[in-house]
Amino acid sequence: MLNIKLLALCVVFISVAYITAGDAGTGNAKKALTGKEDGQKFCPPDSSQANALATCPDPGFAWHYTCCNDDKECCFAFEVWVFVVFGVLLALIIMSIILTICCCCCKK
Repeated sequence: MLNIKLLALCVVFISVAYITAGDAGTGNAKKALTGKEDGQKFCPPDSSQANALATCPDPGFAWHYTCCNDDKECCFAFEVWVFVVFGVLLALIIMSIILTICCCCCKK
């Protein structure tokens, strides 16, 4: 019964995190990162399309691209909320395992 409650808590927490993150991982990040609505990014960041060394691919739901290697290349990076969600999930799984072990040991 405890595992079902913990699973329900995980689902609720992930849902809240997803709703709270909302547009933070997509649209607003594109505009903040590039200053452009369409999300197109050039490296180095202050260059225009004509004199850019690299043009980054479009960002996705859970990732974006940043300039790296002295602003000559585009590098893949996850959005911050992805790390938060997976960190919380990992913590909840570990707590569930520990509580299950404790409950099994106490019943004997």
